[in-house]
Amino acid sequence: MEKSAVLEKPPEQSLDHSTQPHLENQIDIQELSIVIVAKGANPALLNPDFFVFSGIVPKDWQLARNPVVSQRVIQLVFQNGISILVELGKISFSESISAKSEEEIAIAKMAAKYVETMPQADYQGIGINPKRIVTLKDQPDAAQKYLTQTLLSPGEWQQFGREPMQASLNLSYMLEDCRFQLSINPTQLRLPNDEQISGLLFSGNFHYELSTVTDTERQQQIHHALSNWYGLVETYRTLLETKFLPKA
Repeated sequence: MEKSAVLEKPPEQSLDHSTQPHLENQIDIQELSIVIVAKGANPALLNPDFFVFSGIVPKDWQLARNPVVSQRVIQLVFQNGISILVELGKISFSESISAKSEEEIAIAKMAAKYVETMPQADYQGIGINPKRIVTLKDQPDAAQKYLTQTLLSPGEWQQFGREPMQASLNLSYMLEDCRFQLSINPTQLRLPNDEQISGLLFSGNFHYELSTVTDTERQQQIHHALSNWYGLVETYRTLLETKFLPKA
């Protein structure tokens, strides 16, 4: 399942190499979110104190800003960049994972602790959602060119309207034990010096559907997803680096 938009953003065939815009990783932004859909997830019950008292959030973590608390949503953003978003029927754990080792990434353990604390919740699905922004050098329209000239086949269908066609891609793959969806969208990064760099946002979603399985199978799939999260992230990275981002 896709993660819902947060209220506040935490701190911000083969390819033809001859026509491919130059991809570079001098700015490598990677994020991971784990989304749990459960009928028992309720902002009125899962207040900020719940996460500390249950051991999901360590007591020494400091908030980066005042929490957002209402009957419909709770958002906690911590100084270490980890955030928790609770909505009706859904809870999301998010973390920047750029330059972090597997052992340094905390949200999988947090999600597992939440499930352990709420074993009777009616879990409907779980998603392991990696994101990565890859920058493109020199050309402000490089992201659109990469989509329309490299990933899409050229043709007259692109020649329509008064301006160049804009594109994004939504791809779906059926893996052995879950469905993987990948969205590719152009984006712009603003640097501290106000310079803007064109980039591509690769948003992945490993989705485990839990609403149609037995209680025993549900617990097994939750355990599998949360214990295998790093393998899923590596699958995502390998797909990007071997199929979409070939070395020049």
